[in-house]
Amino acid sequence: MFSLVISAPGVLSNPLPDTPTIPDVQSNIIYELDAASLAALADGAAVDTWLANGPAPIVNRTFNFQYAGWGKPKFSLTGGPGGNPAVVFDGTQQIGNGPGTVAVAQSMTYAMVVKASVFAANQARLMASGAQILAPGANGFYESISAASRLESGNKSAEWTVILAVFDGPTSKIKVGTSPIVEGATGVSLSGRNILGGQGSALATAGLVGGYAFIRAYERALNNSDIEAASIELHRAYAIP
Repeated sequence: MFSLVISAPGVLSNPLPDTPTIPDVQSNIIYELDAASLAALADGAAVDTWLANGPAPIVNRTFNFQYAGWGKPKFSLTGGPGGNPAVVFDGTQQIGNGPGTVAVAQSMTYAMVVKASVFAANQARLMASGAQILAPGANGFYESISAASRLESGNKSAEWTVILAVFDGPTSKIKVGTSPIVEGATGVSLSGRNILGGQGSALATAGLVGGYAFIRAYERALNNSDIEAASIELHRAYAIP
């Protein structure tokens, strides 16, 4: 005789044979960036500081830094999916947490509601942390730690979409929109730095043309059922097909 005990979200003690894993989309969230938190700004105003909620150190949650040559992104009251707020970028803008961030201890997962209107811009980044990047490339959104370990989604949607990116070394994953999860190998950056909109260097060519409505960072690698559940959650929350 078997007993089924739920010890924590997504964790079963002594499970029944073939018992499915319960998805867990809440554990180990270290910060959330929500464009709605900037609603006190005027529509079209520059975003000087975007402060995330969560248990991460304040230096990691404070996005107020640009490398040389980059401008500040703008707040759009209704420019996001479903008329929601968004932080928008025109290819010359960037924002990130600055030097002095506290290193993370685990593999990372990023869940985001984003838009990229231009693909293959040289310096465009949805997320940059040292050599670890998530970007809109010529063949669609991809994640990488170097040119030798590039994980391509194959999805090149220019509309608002939901992206889940797991940076977990040889078992990394990316899911874009309703496309299947793609698995492969990338590296893992533990620096704690997160740069949005452009490469972590001076502006030289072109960065992200698009924007963000929401970003969630997990200090763990989500499994496939967690990824699918988080994707569904964000699609529904932002009325994205």
